[in-house]
Amino acid sequence: MIRAPDAAGIASMLWLEALMGRKPGASTGTNLWDVFQVSWKMLHRQQSRSIVTVMCDSGERYLDAVNGWLVT
Repeated sequence: MIRAPDAAGIASMLWLEALMGRKPGASTGTNLWDVFQVSWKMLHRQQSRSIVTVMCDSGERYLDAVNGWLVT
């Protein structure tokens, strides 16, 4: 398990939304941030493997929470 700061998960979520045009949820953002960390370590170890992840949740139900977090 990798500890992901809230800000990193939110940033990843917003990046993915801009890239895909879909609203992912916070769990997806955190999951994606973890994938970035694992892939960075693999790159520096010159490892060639596959990383698979899923888009866990939709961000539609989190709109108020995320907007409130971004404003404060």
